[in-house]
Amino acid sequence: MYTGTDKHDMELEGRTSWKDVLDTTLLLRSCVQNAVGMLRDQMEGGFRNTRRVEILLTLLTDNKDKRGTAEFLRILRRRLHSLLETRDKNTTLTKNWVITEASNIDALHEGGTFRQTLWKRIQAVVIPLLAQLVSVIDRDGNLDLLLDTNTGEPIKQLWLDIFGDDKLLDVPFPYSSVDNNSTSKTILVQNNIPIDKNIICVMPFSWRIKDYLDELWIYALQHEDQTQRQLEEFFGKTPLGRYIAIADNEMQTELFHRYLQDFITMTMNVTSEEDLQLLCGALTCCVNELRLCHDGMCAGVASLPWVHAAYNEFKNRLQNLSRMISIPRVGQGLLVNTHIREGMELVLDVYAALACVEHLEPQALDTDAQRLHWLRQVKRLQVPIELVCSEESRRHYGERSKAMVCRVQSRWNRIFVLSLFVEHLLLGVEKVDKRLKPFVLASVRRLCHVLERDADLKMKQAFEEVLNILKACREEAVENRWWGNSC
Repeated sequence: MYTGTDKHDMELEGRTSWKDVLDTTLLLRSCVQNAVGMLRDQMEGGFRNTRRVEILLTLLTDNKDKRGTAEFLRILRRRLHSLLETRDKNTTLTKNWVITEASNIDALHEGGTFRQTLWKRIQAVVIPLLAQLVSVIDRDGNLDLLLDTNTGEPIKQLWLDIFGDDKLLDVPFPYSSVDNNSTSKTILVQNNIPIDKNIICVMPFSWRIKDYLDELWIYALQHEDQTQRQLEEFFGKTPLGRYIAIADNEMQTELFHRYLQDFITMTMNVTSEEDLQLLCGALTCCVNELRLCHDGMCAGVASLPWVHAAYNEFKNRLQNLSRMISIPRVGQGLLVNTHIREGMELVLDVYAALACVEHLEPQALDTDAQRLHWLRQVKRLQVPIELVCSEESRRHYGERSKAMVCRVQSRWNRIFVLSLFVEHLLLGVEKVDKRLKPFVLASVRRLCHVLERDADLKMKQAFEEVLNILKACREEAVENRWWGNSC
């Protein structure tokens, strides 16, 4: 586009560079506000755009002392140049666009001067392309990493390397930008992490890395002879894999945990920082358990493909864990128990189930409102607890999980039997006869005591004791003529 020259221009170009003709840094800074204004985030109130403007204006400087900002500016210029070339191929603009602008009286009146008119014309072309670029590089709050004081230089360099890799990071050309009114259009930022919940990525371009590894994973599934080890070796030959491989163990560990955290926020429903900590700990244990199963040892730092492999292997258990820790008291209780979030085996979901049954211990059942609230909690947690205790799940458990699930099963049997008693005998008892309430509540307490000793109703003794309580309840009601023979 910037080729409209005459003899004077050619002579000028011979004496000076285009950098002296057009200050591209100033141009980009002047386009930032309008470019960011074209962006919209799902479920976000517009605060992100304010942050984007702040970051971009900080990064778009010609400060050569700051290597990161200089490299960012260089890559951004190159990327924009590539998009401009694509635009030229898709438009019918003549090379003499400068003369065309000079002939546009309305534009000259609006601009004030010929120079300002040309400046606005260039801005109108650059703004939608810059907006498209920002919509890609700031998914999930990705730009924050470049200015984050807690992010080390190697992480920031990885950010810049991915930004500069045209093959890994494709920036699609916005064909709507060729329209005259393209700056009034809206570009939706495709966030993979719920930034409306104040969660942003901690691994550079983690959404793209995830897509890339998913592609490798699909390739491996389509070729049955591909093992996890071969997939790992294949990843090690990629530019990203090589970058991580040459880093020291400390940096490899940091990259692994950063990516694992972003993977969790991209694939699971994370509603709080506590949930994130628990799920990250659980997935880390999944990786360790799977590596131990495949290799018999966990030497060295796990590579990024292990995150995908572990998630696919333990997906049902992780999703079930997510449902259980959504109960506030359950999640908070698990956080203080650090040893269950670390180790070579996933046990966190079984401990979460145990925390759930402890949470379901009935505290007060004096009113129907209290009874209904408790019954709703039991119904809500019934499926995830029974999934933990199912025979199918037990077949895949490690030794620690197998030992713990027996306690969960016993206590859940007790809660479930109690819930049936409360639902069918205690709920609504006042509507039948208020005099029934004291002795039915007493029957509930006796039932609790019996079930504490043995809640397995498949056993004869436990079954007979529960049956005796029910008979005693009926006999007392009949004796006092409260329920009659219909009971």
